[in-house]
Amino acid sequence: MKSTKEKQSDQDNWLDQKTKIFQVITRLCFLDDVFSRVILSHCTMEQRIEIVRAIIDPVFRKMGLRVIRTIVYAETQKDMKELFSHSAEMDIFAVDIEGNFYNIELQISGSLSFARVENYSSTLNKYSLKPGEDYENSKDTWTIFITNQQYWKETGEPIFDDGPVCRIEYAQVYGNTPKKVMSQSHSHICLVNALYNGDDVLGDLMRDLNSTDPSKIKIPALRKVETWLKETKEGENIMTSVFNELLQEEVKKELEKKVEKVREETRAEMEKEMEDTRAQAQAEIQKEKEESKKQTIRSYFIEGGRDNAFIAKVMHTSIEYVQNIRNEMANTLLQV
Repeated sequence: MKSTKEKQSDQDNWLDQKTKIFQVITRLCFLDDVFSRVILSHCTMEQRIEIVRAIIDPVFRKMGLRVIRTIVYAETQKDMKELFSHSAEMDIFAVDIEGNFYNIELQISGSLSFARVENYSSTLNKYSLKPGEDYENSKDTWTIFITNQQYWKETGEPIFDDGPVCRIEYAQVYGNTPKKVMSQSHSHICLVNALYNGDDVLGDLMRDLNSTDPSKIKIPALRKVETWLKETKEGENIMTSVFNELLQEEVKKELEKKVEKVREETRAEMEKEMEDTRAQAQAEIQKEKEESKKQTIRSYFIEGGRDNAFIAKVMHTSIEYVQNIRNEMANTLLQV
């Protein structure tokens, strides 16, 4: 049974952990991957659709495009599994009333690779057609990356050199002249600068997504769910549970790293032992071969042989080697 002091220590540790979790929660915003996942997974479908629409509309307005049709479906962590190729888990997946597909990715940590952007776009594009469906039935797919990264991983070139939205479309090249074929292409990519703070609807959106204070968020559904998660007992329990799971996952990963390190060290030791044993065996074999060769040469001389050159040729060795053995035999006889 624990003493009063031990119980008090456990209580203090628990309170300290709760305080740390609370401090972390208050600093979270929608652009934090884990928090956005919790927000969207605890939304109603109507709230999720409202948030998705509130994200897409300002982006389209900034690109001078018409506002999208009604979003009819939205989900988080959409797992698009591929049997024979790389799968993709999409942060936010949505479909509008016309059947067009949208993928919104939040790329805040880590460098941004165009290869990843392109892979998500191609996966979404392929997913838009059902098995056996005619290619002419293809709908538009929009892959939208909201990122604070300012340079491409592959080239180091700036992403947002023409404004807060970078739009990428497929093009054909005639000679040395690229010709955009936006009217024919159903696959669209755009990247949005999460650091944008302009005085317009896109700036309002980025401030909402970066805000850690729910009271300052303008999107009603996002403000409501964030307030619930950050300022109610039920929301606090959910977030504490999420962070405890993440903590356990981190502990598990660290344990796996340590186990793998021990395995590597053990494997290295075993390989060294095997190499030493192999080298020792080879040395023994070589020693036996050497002794056998010497014995054959000795037998030749014992039987009366005298031609050093002949035995050297037969034994594939040098005349000096044969002469040395002959000298050793002579010295041994003198000692006797």
